[in-house]
Amino acid sequence: MPRKTPPPSHSTLETPLALSQLHIRLQFLEKSHQSLLKQIKRKRTELNNFIEQTRTFATEIFHKASPSFQKMADLDQDIHTLFDEIFTTRKFGKQTFKNIEAVYLKLQFTGIISLKPSRRQFSTELDELFDNPEPESDFSRETASMSPSTLANTRICRRISW
Repeated sequence: MPRKTPPPSHSTLETPLALSQLHIRLQFLEKSHQSLLKQIKRKRTELNNFIEQTRTFATEIFHKASPSFQKMADLDQDIHTLFDEIFTTRKFGKQTFKNIEAVYLKLQFTGIISLKPSRRQFSTELDELFDNPEPESDFSRETASMSPSTLANTRICRRISW
């Protein structure tokens, strides 16, 4: 009688030819990684293009708007010069002067023209500064060697910074 081959025992290990779950997962992750890298590169390129377009657009707008801004600045300066001329050369009654000054201040506060302190307001503030000297505690030691004009400028700067 021919010999029978014994059935394979459970102790023998078979080596499968198929990829393990770990290898399949690794391949999937590598593909995902590559696609993400491509997407990042594409988005980075899009961002760089957008930034370049924005810079170009901003430059164009600046060049187109510059003459208008210059005209606005010139008109603003002309209005201030006109009011300065009105305040210095014309003689008005107190009420008329106050009405004109109110219009001038209203133009400034509403943003129609730029803010500029009036001469009278500035001189009043300077008078207040020098009429009411601040107490000089430690400051007096620092200013003992300063000239009077430097000392006055320092006081003005301190007053403005508060």
